[in-house]
Amino acid sequence: MEKRCPRCKEVKPLGEFSPRRERGEGHVNTYCKACRCEMVRDSYWLNPAPKRDYARRRHHNVLKHDPAHRAYASKKAREAKLRARGLTDELYRKLYDAQDGRCRLCDEWRKTLNIDHNHENNVTRGLLCLSCNTGLGHFRDSIPVLRRAIEYLNSDGYINICGSGLDA
Repeated sequence: MEKRCPRCKEVKPLGEFSPRRERGEGHVNTYCKACRCEMVRDSYWLNPAPKRDYARRRHHNVLKHDPAHRAYASKKAREAKLRARGLTDELYRKLYDAQDGRCRLCDEWRKTLNIDHNHENNVTRGLLCLSCNTGLGHFRDSIPVLRRAIEYLNSDGYINICGSGLDA
C-alpha cells in the first residue's frame, strides 16, 4: 500500500511513514518520516525553550529516582557548600571531630552539622545543628536582637494590656 504525504506531495510506501501507536495497529503518521523529521527540527529551532525544558524535567525526574545519581549529586552539592566556605572535606572532618560531633550552641550530638559563618566577612565560626543555625539566621546574627531575646526568655512572660482582664 502507498500513501501521499501532504507536505512533500509525494506518494510513498507505508514503510516511509512512522507508525502511530496511540491509534492502534496499522495506523501511520500523516507525514512521511523525512518530512516529519524536518518539521520536528524546524519547530525546535523556532521555539526551543519548551522542548529544552521538557528534556531537562524528564532528565531530572529520571535521575532523581536513581540512587547512584542521588548519592553523586549529594556529594557534589556538599563539596560546593564546603568550597563556598573555604573548607575541604578534611577540614570539615577536623572541625567536626574537634567538636565531638556536637553543636557549639546547644551541645547536642548530630550526625551532620551545618557550617556557621559570619555573613559580613564569610569567616567560618564553627559547626551548628540545623535548629541553632536556622535560629541565628532568623535573628540575623544581631547581638542586640539576641540580647532582647534573652531578656524576653528571662521575663515571667506576663504582659499587662490595660483593661484586658489578663491581670487576674
